[in-house]
Amino acid sequence: MPIHYTGAAAAVPYKCNLTIAGTWANNDTVTVTIDSHDLVIDIGTTAITTADIADKVYRAFNAGTFDDNLEDDEVRNTGGGQIPQFGGLEASFSGSVVSFWGPAGVPYALTFSKSSTSGTVAASTVQSATGPSFWDNVENWSTGALPVNGDTIWLDHRCGGRSVSHGLPNGSLQPAAVHITQGFTGILGLPAVNNYTGRPYPEYRARYAVFDDQSAGDTTYYVGEKDGAGTGPRLVNIEQEEIKSKWVIHNTGTAISGERAAVNIELAATTGNSVAITRGTIAIAERPADNTKLEILFVQGGASCFLGAAVTFDSDATININGGELYSLATITQSITLRDATSHLLGGASNVLEVYGGICYYSVSEAVQPTDINQSGVINFEGCTIQCGMANADPWVCFAGAVIWDRTGVATPYPVITCPNGIETVTFHLGGGAKVQPAGT
Repeated sequence: MPIHYTGAAAAVPYKCNLTIAGTWANNDTVTVTIDSHDLVIDIGTTAITTADIADKVYRAFNAGTFDDNLEDDEVRNTGGGQIPQFGGLEASFSGSVVSFWGPAGVPYALTFSKSSTSGTVAASTVQSATGPSFWDNVENWSTGALPVNGDTIWLDHRCGGRSVSHGLPNGSLQPAAVHITQGFTGILGLPAVNNYTGRPYPEYRARYAVFDDQSAGDTTYYVGEKDGAGTGPRLVNIEQEEIKSKWVIHNTGTAISGERAAVNIELAATTGNSVAITRGTIAIAERPADNTKLEILFVQGGASCFLGAAVTFDSDATININGGELYSLATITQSITLRDATSHLLGGASNVLEVYGGICYYSVSEAVQPTDINQSGVINFEGCTIQCGMANADPWVCFAGAVIWDRTGVATPYPVITCPNGIETVTFHLGGGAKVQPAGT
């Protein structure tokens, strides 16, 4: 069933209360934690009633430094203002209760602990944050219900610039298709760095929408279909687990500052995944621990594609880069065809490498070299960090216009190089002492 995101829910802030109770001893501590970052308050030896301690926690949370805004002889490890993850939160206290709240629509999760034997801290979440950017809020969906397996999900002009950043699916949903059109100019997921308050920190909230339900079928993802006057999404973070998926990317917006690409995907390490991108930017398996397997990769002239080191290809994979740019940390053991593209093969390629126009920077840190090379474009070996011996490679075919850069001699010894259009149509930039020996006329 078609279902589209509206972002119609009202924004509600996070609210949490901390109640101090029991009997406290000198130099007991209270700790306020967010994302493994601790604000530790040693309550000291003066004024240690529960109301005094609540005041000290409040003061510490709002302090710019460890010794700012002290009440008595309490000691802190830092000021709350020095922990960027607290950014956006505010605090107050009344009696023995400290209250915390955040901006509407932004989720937080504070935890509290203490060292006291008889003193207690009790936290209660008065209100969880929600709003127009929460996937898990039914008010944000056209049907008044959350998507279920087999639905076709649309993020398009109907939510416009609204983003879908929180309450993301975590692996229990498998839609039939997901359409993220040019009319959707917000973001799906979260960037790697949170700069909400101007004090950046690595994002600790869930950054990717994770799709997976093995009882459901495969999913096709469409990004950048024409839809109104929008320029397309600026950030899409999706992880597809367990089962294969198909990706058709027509266009993306300009990636958020600091992000490698506008579309970041992690695919299952299973056979049959395919990705085709016409225009925009995509990163596949950027996170090092995520294994991704591809059967088909097409990159067209207006696109830029990054492949992480964890990417592998099916044995019969098709890899065609027709213009645009490829930046690959993956070791490509299958044949790869580059046409009028700028490509950086940092993991190497060990089967047929075809470079027809454009330039291929071939830079490896291990013994990975092509079995065959056919080229009419430029191959540059000058970024290699090791010897890239090719004595056992098949003949290398250089057509008219081919250029080889290897002034440091890392790609020697070369195999037989044939020049069907004549050796005078090929340009060699070799190091001093290199010898070229004609094998025939």
